[in-house]
Amino acid sequence: RASPLPVGGTVVLANDRGDVVARTAATGTQLWSASVEEPVYTSMLAGQGRVLVPTTRGSLVALVAATGEMAWRISLGEAVRVGAPLIVGDQVIVGTSTGGVFALDLDTGAERWRTQVEGVVRARPAAGDNVVYIGTMARALLALDLDTGAVVWETQARGRIKTDLTVAGDLLIVATEPRHVVAYRTVRPNS
Repeated sequence: RASPLPVGGTVVLANDRGDVVARTAATGTQLWSASVEEPVYTSMLAGQGRVLVPTTRGSLVALVAATGEMAWRISLGEAVRVGAPLIVGDQVIVGTSTGGVFALDLDTGAERWRTQVEGVVRARPAAGDNVVYIGTMARALLALDLDTGAVVWETQARGRIKTDLTVAGDLLIVATEPRHVVAYRTVRPNS
């Protein structure tokens, strides 16, 4: 169910049994395989030598992109679904089905900050200007300070936010259900 993830000349695939496999894009030759031992339904992300694998049973697993070895794993509770992660600098931002938003160290998985928001965070966050943007299934759209997780601003969207957020220049593009696309200015208040 997770989308194939291109990583250089390879593609990383995951299934609902928790198997993660890297294959060459040109020939399909297997380079490595790993098991995260939990179903993977949400899109993975690669960056800075890591492949981030969110699971439906509360884990976010970081694999070494070159070998598939586990770099770290965090567990947030078996009943929690982990959303699509975002890499910003040396940290990972990820939301959950319980409304928790976490900033983790990309190298170690250590928690840097945690913020609780209203509603399921399913969409991949977006970032810009030292802010991370979060959308929820409860129609909340928030900007959090990238360093602390403090709420910079919050507004009500026109519908549930299920689709990944996108920053384009000084605009935050948000698609909501049922059929709305809204552009928000990303300028911080008093700046």
